[in-house]
Amino acid sequence: MGLCEVARDDILLGSRGGEVVARIGAAAGLERLSLCGTGAGARGIASMLDGMDVGRLRDLSLARNSLGDAGARALAGIRGARALESVDLTRAGLGACAMRAIGRAEWLPGLQELRLSYNPVGDRGLEALLESAGPLAMKRLSLDRCALGDTPRAPLAEAEFTDLVELNLESNTLCAATLERMLRAPWAQGLHTLNLRRCALDDRAARVLAACAASMPKLRSLELGHNGIGRRGARALARAPWHGLEHLGLAHNDFDDRAARILARSPCAHHLRTLDVMWCPNLGPRGVAC
Repeated sequence: MGLCEVARDDILLGSRGGEVVARIGAAAGLERLSLCGTGAGARGIASMLDGMDVGRLRDLSLARNSLGDAGARALAGIRGARALESVDLTRAGLGACAMRAIGRAEWLPGLQELRLSYNPVGDRGLEALLESAGPLAMKRLSLDRCALGDTPRAPLAEAEFTDLVELNLESNTLCAATLERMLRAPWAQGLHTLNLRRCALDDRAARVLAACAASMPKLRSLELGHNGIGRRGARALARAPWHGLEHLGLAHNDFDDRAARILARSPCAHHLRTLDVMWCPNLGPRGVAC
């Protein structure tokens, strides 16, 4: 198997380094290429992608490089990457224009995993990505810390995912209305893992989640830590029919003794393997005993 990895912090390639990697890639028929934090920049990435044979490439990481719009256009212009399954673009300086370019990429519809964490995508950027792309077969999507929730729009509600099982939305701002539109989308029925940590969720949002529980029968992990969920919201979540849920994260919320008793008596309790209620100030010894 062809393999090339340049570890972050070990080597700084710079813009001309992309040409060197391209020559290596053309000769080796790479299956996995990681250039995380190498300082290749938009020019280096463009040079690399222009000269590489990407027919066998399965896994590409360009995380922690300043790609910007030019780098995104170069990446979107890849042709013949029939085997590409995973692309990591974490901290790559990608905004709305870059998302529009990536949305038109030939390789995007068949991708299995896309990581866009720590990019200033915003709702408009996500909307541009999804509108340009059409139906998407990806199973895992990471959008944590992507400045979502900056408009009343809910781009994910209109997305055409066919096989999505894992969605990471940590550290975005999601109101109850946006959350409801998203979780009522057809693709939400297939989710196994949903991360809504630090999403400014309140009791109303918690009640929306509880109301959508029955329509997400495959959900196994729900992370809600570090939100503003109060007692009523926590109790609504405890009553919800999470029949297959194995992990429930409620750390740093107002999960109290009564919510603990409700959860202990619900059918959900039989499936739970982990319950994270660290730093829930109103959970006392009686609740813990439940």
